[in-house]
Amino acid sequence: MIRLYLTGCTKSDEHEAARKLSEYAFRDIFKRSAMLCHDKNGRPRFKDEDKIHISISHSNTLCAVAISDHEIGVDIEYTDGTEERLVRLAKRYFTPSEADYVIKAPAMNFYEVWCAKESYMKYTGEGFARPMSSFSVFDSELCFSHFLYEDYAVCICSSEKYTSKPIYVIL
Repeated sequence: MIRLYLTGCTKSDEHEAARKLSEYAFRDIFKRSAMLCHDKNGRPRFKDEDKIHISISHSNTLCAVAISDHEIGVDIEYTDGTEERLVRLAKRYFTPSEADYVIKAPAMNFYEVWCAKESYMKYTGEGFARPMSSFSVFDSELCFSHFLYEDYAVCICSSEKYTSKPIYVIL
């Protein structure tokens, strides 16, 4: 089971929006309340709910919360930037094969790889403690479910494919 919830936010309230959306999503799915907290590494989780996994991301004016009964990672990115900037970032942060892939179609491929990498780092719990250039998402056996939502690229990393539509909530 994977569910993805989205809501609008601002830079100043993105963390509060993520908390509210997380708790809303939990109530919506399980018909009971749970409080969002963080483990010793800062990874979000629900208090007293060890079998429910959550991942949070925000970019520009949108917040995403993915909830599952197994490990999960989500990333959302506002798709802006010149092709030159995207290629520069790819060469700096991606493996050579990923950077080559981006160079072929920067506007399309950059966000696919970037979101996959960030969702993978959230999935593993390593976050940015692991350098992005130290692994290739092309070599992973996990599922990367990519889609666009308005001007945003979204990727969910999980052991199963995400096939539903996101649920947009106004808080």
